[in-house]
Amino acid sequence: MPSENSLEYLIGLSDNDNYFLPLNNLPLEGLMSRPLAHHYMKNDISQVMDGVVFNRYNRRPYTDWDFLKQIFPENKVSAKKLERLKLNLELHKQNREKSREKDVLEKA
Repeated sequence: MPSENSLEYLIGLSDNDNYFLPLNNLPLEGLMSRPLAHHYMKNDISQVMDGVVFNRYNRRPYTDWDFLKQIFPENKVSAKKLERLKLNLELHKQNREKSREKDVLEKA
């Protein structure tokens, strides 16, 4: 759990799961941060980095095959493979929702 006087703690209070936070013109003096993920630093992080990428959940990426097929209709993915990939995508979405529900229950 991040320290309450840290940039990570403030970012974690947001409702968003993924975003890029530009650090220019933000009053960050006095806040600790862990830009290297394992040591807290008290320097003004905006003097070291331009921004921070925030991902609340580190999940394996997936491919949206329907979208890919729309963008590249010349792609000759077989129908059987496409259907199998759609099924796996649906299972992935269901597992992701279950995981989010579990995270919400653990926070409560």
